[in-house]
Amino acid sequence: MNCLEFIENMDKYTYQNAQKLDFDYHINLFDFPLRHSHKDYWEFTILTNGSINNILNNKTECYTANTLFYATTKDEHYFKKIGVGGIRYINISVRETRILKILDGINPDFKLTLINGKHSCPIPEDIIYKIEDYLYKINSISFSQYEIREQLLCSSLLLILQYLFSTQINIFSDTMSIDNVWMSKLSAIMQKSDFPTYSVNDLCNQLGYSRMQLNRIFHQHFNKTPHEYLIDYKLRFAKGLLKNTDMRIIDIAMTTGYSTLSQFQLNFKNNYGVSPGEYRKNSRR
Repeated sequence: MNCLEFIENMDKYTYQNAQKLDFDYHINLFDFPLRHSHKDYWEFTILTNGSINNILNNKTECYTANTLFYATTKDEHYFKKIGVGGIRYINISVRETRILKILDGINPDFKLTLINGKHSCPIPEDIIYKIEDYLYKINSISFSQYEIREQLLCSSLLLILQYLFSTQINIFSDTMSIDNVWMSKLSAIMQKSDFPTYSVNDLCNQLGYSRMQLNRIFHQHFNKTPHEYLIDYKLRFAKGLLKNTDMRIIDIAMTTGYSTLSQFQLNFKNNYGVSPGEYRKNSRR
């Protein structure tokens, strides 16, 4: 497959500039059971919801939410959803010529490690949020602004590579190992179906920390309070429901833990500059 085959419904302008593009991305809600390889690009995937079996070079691995996995031009893979629940994943592809230049600039040994080593690992929630933010910015610009689009996608890829590099060269201290255990516990809690309704007290009870301890930890990891973290998660979750479902806005407010529709609408507009109804209308044009 050629990377450019993933660009759908190209208009005349897009077609004329397609060869200039080194990056592409998709956010999907379905599995990809067709065995395939990549002719001239690498593919990085972050599973944000659900569980899948990824079959890479005839070896099967089970992944849950907040898992990063990738495939190079030397790999063949496909993946299938596990269970009856839904899945969601971010897919970022980059031309091999471009990523090899980037990797050579970082460390040639790192390039070989990525090609020959394990092709998956857990990825922290804060990195996923940063990548989601870049992709949200891309959605707010036209495709004709392809240079800005490429810069934002390159920034997303660099976040992934920076994290992979830090894990591959084993720079984590004992403290970081402890932090990773805490992060894994938080990630497991976030997979619960009722997590969008959680309060700070619920987090304290589930994680076994006082409010003071939880404030310190969240500031250390996310540079925000647990309350700010939960509000951010709830609103991002609500955005997905507004864009991908026909649920009533008041039902979305209840699903994300708001006791009143007015408070949900106020928080949503303060964060995104538009009301939930306006966001739904704009996202479906």
